[in-house]
Amino acid sequence: KVAVFEAQTGMPPVGELSAETEGAAAHLTEAAAPSYAADIRHLFRTRDVLAMRRFRGFDLHAYDDVKKHSEEIFQTLSDGSMPCDGPWPKSDVNLFKRWIEGGMAE
Repeated sequence: KVAVFEAQTGMPPVGELSAETEGAAAHLTEAAAPSYAADIRHLFRTRDVLAMRRFRGFDLHAYDDVKKHSEEIFQTLSDGSMPCDGPWPKSDVNLFKRWIEGGMAE
């Protein structure tokens, strides 16, 4: 986990990702189980969080809400309907899937 944390501390704020940092999540090793706090939470931008609070009634920046709605979230990420302004990179969708399959660590 230390290596994952160190790799992300220098990342720019969400919404300002460069092509170089956009796929950073893809560089996690298969041995490293993703966690919500270190790997997933930052993927949801403020505009995504506000939209889901308003239209779906749950908080993408709240671990319990994301865990509870993980399959629904994954489905909408996979089909490209979330976020509404364009799909996530496949590496981020795959990371979210790995998080679910890995037991959804907090």
